[in-house]
Amino acid sequence: MNVESVVFETIDKYNLLSEADKIAVAVSGGKDSMSILHVLSSKYNNITALFVDVGIETFSDESFEIVSSFCSSQGIPLKLVRLKDVLGFTTPEAVSVIGGKPCTTCSVLKRYVLNKSARGFDKLVTGHNLDDAAESILMNIFKANMSSLASLGPSSGIMHDNKFVSRVKPLYFVPEKEVLHYAVNHKLPFVSHPCPLRGDSPFRYYVKQRLNALEKDFPNVKRNIVNAFLKFIKGKSLNLKKLSYCKYCGEPSSSDICNFCKIRLQVERSLKNVR
Repeated sequence: MNVESVVFETIDKYNLLSEADKIAVAVSGGKDSMSILHVLSSKYNNITALFVDVGIETFSDESFEIVSSFCSSQGIPLKLVRLKDVLGFTTPEAVSVIGGKPCTTCSVLKRYVLNKSARGFDKLVTGHNLDDAAESILMNIFKANMSSLASLGPSSGIMHDNKFVSRVKPLYFVPEKEVLHYAVNHKLPFVSHPCPLRGDSPFRYYVKQRLNALEKDFPNVKRNIVNAFLKFIKGKSLNLKKLSYCKYCGEPSSSDICNFCKIRLQVERSLKNVR
């Protein structure tokens, strides 16, 4: 597969980016984000890499070093945002208070900070690939979660608000294995070992394993799932939740208190008691 061709065809077909856009690329140091940063930097000049340091032991430092060195060598501007500086606590500190799945807590915190940090940009690019899309589509169908389904296309900007930065996924039709081949073939640096806090949900792991087995016996099944989904949702209302604003931070939310502030309030109360 020619990854560059698929990416640019996806961008053109779904009008994800224009050369006039001021583009932020969310980079974590993983193969997906490093690959899409490399692909886009060959065509778009107005690109900035956006790295959120979530404060996970030495893992965050190692990831940032990889991103920083690559951006320096390619002449790509890099914006670093540290959770500790913005929120007053790190992901591990939040997880120690909240409990549950570390990835869920981390994703809420990171998504919130990414959106705020990307203001001033026209688009925020993420490294979601075909496997991510197919897995998420099936998981939400199985759960009958229609409001989440609405955000799973190549562009996840399903609700328009001045405080939302439009998120786009140029790797949407590129399988994960092809992203890995691209990164290796182009000798891109990337973090190859998992985050020490990572714990895949049993449900996602189950769906991933079954999808991989299906793909082996029936090639292109992941692509077919995604294509069928896009045809199904075209022009349809998926019962989106009404958009309101969090009473604490004023950010867009589907309830009176956003998920981020629910975590922040718990962590702040805990830290206050400790001090």
